[in-house]
Amino acid sequence: MISIVCSVFNEEDAIAPFLERLMPVMESLDEAFEIVFVNDGSQDATLERILALQQSDGRIRAVDLSRNFGKEAAL
Repeated sequence: MISIVCSVFNEEDAIAPFLERLMPVMESLDEAFEIVFVNDGSQDATLERILALQQSDGRIRAVDLSRNFGKEAAL
């Protein structure tokens, strides 16, 4: 399995375009994969968008950090 881990912070508008580009590439590999979004304390609707996507696609996962720790810690 391939795991793509993405740290996100206030990225509510960027998640959909990111997935529109990433999903076709990952699906073309003919390998099992998951996309793990680590919400690094976002104050917008980033987490809600990820959770909605997770409901419709089991390959998407969400990890929610209690506050902003920075991308290094999030990864």
